[in-house]
Amino acid sequence: MKIRPKMMVTVAVAVLAGLGASLVTNRYLRSSPKHQAAEEEVVVLQARQRVPGYTHLSEPSQWFEVKKVPKTQAPRDALGHLDHVRGRTVKSAIEPGGVLTESHLLPPGQEPLVAKLREGERLMTVKVTLDSAAGGFILPGSRVDVVATQMRGENNQPFAKTILQNIEVLAIDQQPQIPEGTIAKTYDRVTLRVTLEQAELLSVYADTGTLRLVARRPDDTSEVKTTGASPSWHRRLAHYDTPPPENPVVVAQVPVSASSSKKQPFKQTIINNGQVRVYEYETDGVQ
Repeated sequence: MKIRPKMMVTVAVAVLAGLGASLVTNRYLRSSPKHQAAEEEVVVLQARQRVPGYTHLSEPSQWFEVKKVPKTQAPRDALGHLDHVRGRTVKSAIEPGGVLTESHLLPPGQEPLVAKLREGERLMTVKVTLDSAAGGFILPGSRVDVVATQMRGENNQPFAKTILQNIEVLAIDQQPQIPEGTIAKTYDRVTLRVTLEQAELLSVYADTGTLRLVARRPDDTSEVKTTGASPSWHRRLAHYDTPPPENPVVVAQVPVSASSSKKQPFKQTIINNGQVRVYEYETDGVQ
């Protein structure tokens, strides 16, 4: 039987039309609600709000909710259990509605120090010596006071002042944790948890003097007001065991005895906030 070219074209068109109809029908069925309901679903963790980078997931439910989505729409490394991410740290931000994946998280145990900061806090590393860091007995987690010493006055005498109190040590050198059983360690860098204002204060004293860290009890949160100390004021103190104010008001200054020698003893009376203090010292000539 001889097939005519016209008939072959008709058959080819019919086959193509059938294939096209089949494809359209298949797509329709896949997009229909009935087919979608039958598609396999998986559980994922979806962001309730924007999750900033370095967020520590101590309470994952605060940031994520459990959702079911079609398997074809879920990332390959999506995470679906809140307990599995508890204690982990997000290394990159996740936008609202985003799905949490393993690639969003830092490896367990590799939490950066900045992840421990609260809003408004900063990390600051200061240089110390073994003597200026309580002999090496300060460890991460310790609480310290910071005492700064500067050279002041015409005689260039040292003046020490407690500039910060109850500051937390986050790391020594680059170690946020020290092996259990360690008592003392040699190091020359200490990283502190501070505010921006405290960081500025530390910077000024670190550049113009020396810093010492004074260890304190971990349960002691009290703050003590001090006026600082210098050798000259310590020697002048006669009747009181507290140093005078930094800018005292001199009420009377009288020589104790007349003498022709270069060094003459003087007595100085100071009234400050209703308190009277008397200091005796030597000076060059009669003032």
